[in-house]
Amino acid sequence: MIERQGASRGELREDFVRRCITPYVTSELVLNAFKAVDRGDFTPFKDFPYDDNAILLGEGSSLSQPSLVASMINLLNPNREERILDVGTGSGYTAAVLSWCAKEVHTIDYDQRVSEAAAQRLAKLGFDAVRIHTGDGAKGVVGYAPYDAILVTAGIVEIPQALFDQLKDGGRIIAPTIINKNPTQCTSSQYDLHVVYGIKQENALRLCVFYPVAFHRLTSDEHGGWSPQAIDKKRSYEIIFDDKTPKKLHPAEPRAIGLYEKNEDDTKHIEANLKLLESFGMTQEEFLSLWEQQGMEKPQARTLLSLHPESFENVLSNMKAVRFL
Repeated sequence: MIERQGASRGELREDFVRRCITPYVTSELVLNAFKAVDRGDFTPFKDFPYDDNAILLGEGSSLSQPSLVASMINLLNPNREERILDVGTGSGYTAAVLSWCAKEVHTIDYDQRVSEAAAQRLAKLGFDAVRIHTGDGAKGVVGYAPYDAILVTAGIVEIPQALFDQLKDGGRIIAPTIINKNPTQCTSSQYDLHVVYGIKQENALRLCVFYPVAFHRLTSDEHGGWSPQAIDKKRSYEIIFDDKTPKKLHPAEPRAIGLYEKNEDDTKHIEANLKLLESFGMTQEEFLSLWEQQGMEKPQARTLLSLHPESFENVLSNMKAVRFL
């Protein structure tokens, strides 16, 4: 990481992409999109746009951690012939990146003030391929459906029925959702969410489960939301968990939980990450036990130790930030 003081904005941006984006992206199209879109244009905090941290924008809204956004968009694997729906506009940064990778992007946020601010910002910066909508994200934007791909950047109980209905057959969806857990037992201070990658196949959604994350919850009374009314609503589509074939679903991301294939860097990463654990005052067993208490199997939790040390340090920092540590 270069010294912030005295560095030009261009140097900071290059360093940001090198540290926070490149390790998480295999698609050249996605990487070029992050190079083209300046995160500094989307945050009021000009001192911190190039750190790998989420930035709170207001109640229930944030500029997500860039490495996480990069990983999720990479999983989505967009192309320039597609129409994409982005659920959770926030600052507009994610929609701007997606607009470099797709033909048409629609983004929706429940907060009108957030939507209006994002619309003004995107218009000023020339992102004409992005259309802003205000409304319930769980309802999607039916007037422009079907979508080739949908990205959700707010925590949901499960994939909302409306989003499933608006997805093309064969379309992909990426979202942070709870897995095999009663939503009434989840708390906002826990990593109850996992990123899932889904492919629509007729009336079924084939899901592959990836890494644990923390997100603001989607505000909705519709299916997929967190209110009692939403939780009582049932889906009509079938869910098929396909964790045994993550490479077939998306070859670019083999780090499905419990299915991580070891490579030559794993031993070095594990050694470095065990030292990081020590610096946080933890042993390996204590770390694994914490994740077991959150409902994760020990073999799944152990795969976290194989992450790149920068990513693993972010996991530890986020755990500490939400008082998980």
